[in-house]
Amino acid sequence: MVVRAEAGRAAAVRPPSRALEWLGGQRWIVLLARRKVALIGAALLAVMRVMDGLMAFPAIILAIALMASLGPSVANVIVAIGVVNSPRVARVVRGSVLVVRETAYVEAGRALGASDLALICRHVLPNCLSPVIVQASFVFAAAVLTEAALSFLGVGVPPFVPSWGNILSDGRLYLRQAPWLVLYPGAAIMLTIFGLNMFGDGLRDMLDPKIRGLQTERQRAA
Repeated sequence: MVVRAEAGRAAAVRPPSRALEWLGGQRWIVLLARRKVALIGAALLAVMRVMDGLMAFPAIILAIALMASLGPSVANVIVAIGVVNSPRVARVVRGSVLVVRETAYVEAGRALGASDLALICRHVLPNCLSPVIVQASFVFAAAVLTEAALSFLGVGVPPFVPSWGNILSDGRLYLRQAPWLVLYPGAAIMLTIFGLNMFGDGLRDMLDPKIRGLQTERQRAA
């Protein structure tokens, strides 16, 4: 009787084989998920280190080096400007995502069982658009100046392509006889960059919730 009782107790304590298989499958799922997260983190870290390496070079020097290796053309100018300005945008996007993903509504969506894709599309991307849009206006202004500098130095667009940099480069030869050949394109570049920077400041003031809150409080106080 004692032997049968001990055998029955051991059988009751021993988990069934299906439970062991289920636990083993869950363990493999956890290991694969951890490996996936580690690979994604390593890839993002490598990309950001590349961005840091690009930011170590002066923008105009890097653009000249790229144009010297690629050759003068409109497409190559676009590529060079994109490579030069991509680290700024990448750092802004990464910083915005790191801030938004720690907010309470993202944690609440994750607790409710929302998928990563749903969280990205519904919460992360909409809240990261405002700083990216503001940064894009400043990048656009820097791109105008970079293109004009490259064309002025003769490594930008071909001479037959209309460009403020090409006009400045040709007009400097006649600076004493016709100074307006340099004055007007230079003024156009200056006003364009000034307007884009003012537009970016306006967008930042309009899209920043802190500034909007201060403006609302001032209006209520008045």
